[in-house]
Amino acid sequence: MPRIAFVTFGILREQADHPAVQGFFERSPGVLGAAGASPGQLDHYRGGDDGYRVSARDCPFGAYATGRFVAPELAGREEQTLSLWADLESVFAFAYGTMHAEALRGRTAWFLRPAWPTYVAWWVDDDHWPSWAEANDRLEHLHDHGASAVAFDFRAPFDREGRPTSLDRPRIAALRV
Repeated sequence: MPRIAFVTFGILREQADHPAVQGFFERSPGVLGAAGASPGQLDHYRGGDDGYRVSARDCPFGAYATGRFVAPELAGREEQTLSLWADLESVFAFAYGTMHAEALRGRTAWFLRPAWPTYVAWWVDDDHWPSWAEANDRLEHLHDHGASAVAFDFRAPFDREGRPTSLDRPRIAALRV
């Protein structure tokens, strides 16, 4: 059964050790733990993990990579996640659930104002593991071409067959309980 691949992306205003972005790092373990415990999340890797950047051995998502939105002078300040979910409603319920929604309110203090999408979703086959390179390609595709079956967001989602759809709001509400 197809799954949703989901990427988040942002560039910190300051280096990770700067006091201005510590609120982000203080919340990250709790938010990532909540994501892992969310109904519908199948797997998750965070790009900012230095150990992960060093070795992709035994990792189904492959070697860590960034895309064209990371200018050389901003390298190392990007924060990305790559995850697999059972469906789009599960991702939405987590993203706008209590803990993550609270963290989202701080994003303007911690991250540069984006000239790029901050997330992208797309359907993958059950036996396919998206790579970081694929994730960045999808983020760039959404930026360059807008939402389509190739790459989409919550405002313009697509179903497994590649048709425009809408989110199942009653299901999202049930997932948040």
